[in-house]
Amino acid sequence: MIYLPLLGAVRIPKLTPWTWVGIGIAVAAYTFLLAIAFELAMGDQGCTIANGMVAGWCGSKTGIAMALTIIFIPPALIFAVKRPWLFPVALYALCVPSDSYLSIGSGASVCKVAGALALTALIFWIIRRRSIVNPGIAAVAWIGYFLWATATLLWAMTSGNTVISYYATFSQLVVLFLAFVITPIDEKEFNILLASFVVGSCIAAIFGAIVFNSGQYLNQGRLKAHFNPDAKLSSDFFAASMVFPIGIVVMSALRQRWGIKKIVYLIAFAILMVGQFVVGSRGALLADVCTIAYFFWKDRYRAQLVFVSVCGLLVSLMYPEFWARIVTPDTHGGDNGGSGRIPIWKVGFAALKHYWLFGAGLDNFTFAYNQYFLSVWNTFYTGWSRGPHNILLEAAVELGVVGLTLLCLGWWTTFRSLRHIPIGHRLYDMRIMIEGGVFGTFVNALFVHIMLQKFTWWMFALTLMAGTMSRSVMAKERVVLSDDVRAGPVPTPSLPPPRVLERAP
Repeated sequence: MIYLPLLGAVRIPKLTPWTWVGIGIAVAAYTFLLAIAFELAMGDQGCTIANGMVAGWCGSKTGIAMALTIIFIPPALIFAVKRPWLFPVALYALCVPSDSYLSIGSGASVCKVAGALALTALIFWIIRRRSIVNPGIAAVAWIGYFLWATATLLWAMTSGNTVISYYATFSQLVVLFLAFVITPIDEKEFNILLASFVVGSCIAAIFGAIVFNSGQYLNQGRLKAHFNPDAKLSSDFFAASMVFPIGIVVMSALRQRWGIKKIVYLIAFAILMVGQFVVGSRGALLADVCTIAYFFWKDRYRAQLVFVSVCGLLVSLMYPEFWARIVTPDTHGGDNGGSGRIPIWKVGFAALKHYWLFGAGLDNFTFAYNQYFLSVWNTFYTGWSRGPHNILLEAAVELGVVGLTLLCLGWWTTFRSLRHIPIGHRLYDMRIMIEGGVFGTFVNALFVHIMLQKFTWWMFALTLMAGTMSRSVMAKERVVLSDDVRAGPVPTPSLPPPRVLERAP
């Protein structure tokens, strides 16, 4: 028995001659792959190794990436089999905040590849261990929401290629979400996923701040960075993706005593806030305020929350254009009402009067909007084929009252998934952290439609995984406590009577 870090105790079986033959073949194959990796990373264009099959990638950036992939195949396979939460799920958590611009062509992205690897690894883990967990009523609500959305395609206004593509992405997100929430997870693995998500969010915030601040990529309207047709960075989604990780780092900073860890969390908070301030998203700022207000209401770190809020305001002073958007009304070409949202909502409510019962069909809001666009008087011209900018209005118009009910039920049950953690428990701060992040993200979702974003479903999955982990932790604590009670009080050893010191006459 050998103990390896992260993998735990590993039993080394007795090796037969055929086993040695298999090991030799594997080593030879990996050596050949390493030779290919060396040429991919260091060779010149047109290298002849592997009969020229990789000649086009030799010495290029793609070749370097492929070489690194080959080098890390063995440890990746080991972790995927033994510890799938550490790899590839942690890789997925790291990539989620940067999904919109990590494109590798043909509609694929690094995050999508990591998600496929994570799904495969978790399914293999479940089959091998024959173990799943009950994720709770929230997962049932989201399954119901997905099934009803699927049913609306039967009577949708249109079900063209864009709708089918939308539905395919939606299906992938739901399937991956279910794989996450039914797989057992322990506390250490959950903390690693949280840390990976926060690190990925900070990387995305730094990259987004540089891109949006430079302005060199802004070639499709205000604050929309496009690098190629498949890689783009939208300010609304970018800012919304920062709300939940901001809640994580704020609560993590509050829980720490003054020291290096607290300073690191405060730096991460400042980085994430810069990512929001540079795009000037007022909806995201309102969501942050709601998250901090929920912490102030529910937790005990009120004095520190005031300090953290002041730090956030100080960071905002670096971006006076953000405050200009806050204090200046929208008067560009007329009263556009929240960057054009109010005129869009007015048209959406006009369409809702017709589609309130069964809905216009999944991903058909823009078609319903175009149908009623000319029937509503607006002082500001918002244009045709606009998105809903509100998940409630989106669900009501597309899915009707049933879909809206299931959407609200899904958000509410997800928000309440950690209610079993009582006040005073060591995981109570984690409960408030997640509840505040979910609440803030929902507030932000009232100004931008985020139900097809990976960070939304990853937040849902993290919340339900936290419920699974916390129930397991509390069950173990109850077992330990009951064992201590059955053992009875610890007998006190008998002591000799105290000596009485008498004063000499």
